[in-house]
Amino acid sequence: MGQLKLSELKLKDMMRKYFNEKVENLQKRVRQLELKKKFYILTNEEDKGCMLYAKHRSLFGSMLGIEVIIAPITSVHDLKKYLLEINSNRYPCMLDLPCKDNNIYEVYKQKISKNLDSEGIDISSWLDTENYIYAPATPKGIMQFLDCLNIENFDKKQITIIGKGKTVGKPLMNILTRYYKNDVMCVSSTSSFDYMMYACKNADILICASGVRGSVGDFHTSDTKPVLVFNVGTCVLNGKLVNEYQPTKPNIQYTDTKDSVGMLTLLALFDTVVKRMEDTQ
Repeated sequence: MGQLKLSELKLKDMMRKYFNEKVENLQKRVRQLELKKKFYILTNEEDKGCMLYAKHRSLFGSMLGIEVIIAPITSVHDLKKYLLEINSNRYPCMLDLPCKDNNIYEVYKQKISKNLDSEGIDISSWLDTENYIYAPATPKGIMQFLDCLNIENFDKKQITIIGKGKTVGKPLMNILTRYYKNDVMCVSSTSSFDYMMYACKNADILICASGVRGSVGDFHTSDTKPVLVFNVGTCVLNGKLVNEYQPTKPNIQYTDTKDSVGMLTLLALFDTVVKRMEDTQ
């Protein structure tokens, strides 16, 4: 496929095609596996958000032919019990708990066997490798999609990230600075107004990952050149997911939080899960 100009991008059509091709490829890889196709999600069943994401991942895994086991974790004791089974059988897994459970995260990083974690929770396990295939799912998914688009003069595009969170903003910044040559600017809550205006006005690709609805508005972004926006941050209004940035300008194409980026995350996560299974064969 030839290089694509941002001005010629048909985002929804490209994402639909990308999803279908990736799912077909994953299903083919799963069928070729000879071992037990199990994937553990260690999560907090009392947290509605965690359980919602776990169920979505379980359904997607079933579509690929993978048995997804949702394991409730309420203590370090629970974690160690499940990790014993996971490590013994070499099952890929991920830990998804509210951020307040830092102690459990630390134990997980210490106890999980090498090459089983599927969510890039330990940066040292993927950052110094030849590619970012084991990086956290959302930043990995965004970059794999951008790679697939094959955007013309991509290395000259300015990329601006809104938010420095540990699941998207920071690892995405690490991926871009380690594996790409783009001019990258990262805006956080402590950034000055002038810095944010400059970073957003000059952005060719804008990744909104602060989780704050309205963190970026039309007055921040370019009025003329084509801009691609990824809405990543989880923003809720009246009980419904909404976009962090809702552009109204014709020069801006954007993903919706509810569907598009979540799809890229699922594809990237299960790409890692299947790769972990392939590595153990």
